[in-house]
Amino acid sequence: MENLLPLFELSPVTVLFGGWDSTRSKNQLRIPSVLTGEMYGVLADQSDDDPAIHRAGARIDPVGASVSVAKKADREKIVGDSIDLSENTKNKFIGSGKGSIIGLGAIPPSADKGALDGVSVRGIVSSRVLSFTMLRTFHFGKGVEGDAAIRALIAAALLRAMAGYDENPVVRANCALTETGKPSVVLNKRYGEKEEFEPLTAESTEKLLEEAYMQAREKAGIVWNGQEFLVQGNPAVFDNASAEE
Repeated sequence: MENLLPLFELSPVTVLFGGWDSTRSKNQLRIPSVLTGEMYGVLADQSDDDPAIHRAGARIDPVGASVSVAKKADREKIVGDSIDLSENTKNKFIGSGKGSIIGLGAIPPSADKGALDGVSVRGIVSSRVLSFTMLRTFHFGKGVEGDAAIRALIAAALLRAMAGYDENPVVRANCALTETGKPSVVLNKRYGEKEEFEPLTAESTEKLLEEAYMQAREKAGIVWNGQEFLVQGNPAVFDNASAEE
């Protein structure tokens, strides 16, 4: 957290939205989320002891989500050169061959009787919080002005993301919400003081993002021209991959 610049240059969204290097054996980087949000509903019928709908389903992927390495020799090859995995994690993978232990592949969906499909609600509140307090804990090794410029760029990018959602508030398939009013924007200041603003728009936040980027480019040398990130796959993983299976 004392110098996030290398990661910010490689993957800005990881710094913007937070991330956790969960597979590293030590010195795990945990970046807190500057932007947090929640959506909650008030139940339409609160008289029922169990108003939830217990029903579950999942999409079936034609290519299996899980990865399993059959040969022990291949398992040892896959984790043998890794400097990031702990010995405990390596041994678990070598013993079971389950790719999910080392973050390879995904865990297939499952359904049980406790699965929740949904509830009926009479109202929904959606809120987002952008924490400038949290943002001030981020450092980039660019001095006072440079670090402040990068923080301003992060804040501008997140405000643009918030405005983009407000312009087209899609939650998910088969979940169409009816708005009851304009979004409210409130700045919580120190000692309980608050200041209200007009709702964010894509146009105004886009302009703010452009200005913040030019400032970060001038003050901290931040350049966003796109990038190429080449990853060489592990041949032992490919040897154990089969579309038929």
